[in-house]
Amino acid sequence: MEGNKYWNGSNGRIWVNDKLWEAVSKFEAKMEINWEEVPDGMKTTQVPMGYSVSGSIKMRKTDSRVLALVAEDYKKGVITDIKIVGKAMNQSTGKTERIAYLGVTFDELTLSDFEEKKIQEIEVPFKAEDFEILQTAG
Repeated sequence: MEGNKYWNGSNGRIWVNDKLWEAVSKFEAKMEINWEEVPDGMKTTQVPMGYSVSGSIKMRKTDSRVLALVAEDYKKGVITDIKIVGKAMNQSTGKTERIAYLGVTFDELTLSDFEEKKIQEIEVPFKAEDFEILQTAG
């Protein structure tokens, strides 16, 4: 079936410091390349000046794992060593992609949030110092 070659979000998982985080409904990480434009005759050339990695985790709240992981340390100015491994796969083709995000810091923590008759979801934006491709879907 032609549609089976496409990936969907139902087959993704993340591990934070080697612990599977369940109830994650969305995970996104991006690499942004910083360029400087340099004149080159009548044109300009893009010169890479570095990159940054950022993303977010969205999950249905089942516990206080994010607060337990970093809140007290962050209050003291201590940076907790965090590694995230994201895994996406296509069940039909067996292709898998795994990427590790190193030196992760969370940019925002939800301390309290609830609404009557609604399942609580939290979103945790993060930045990472670097990433490592562990497995490609090629």
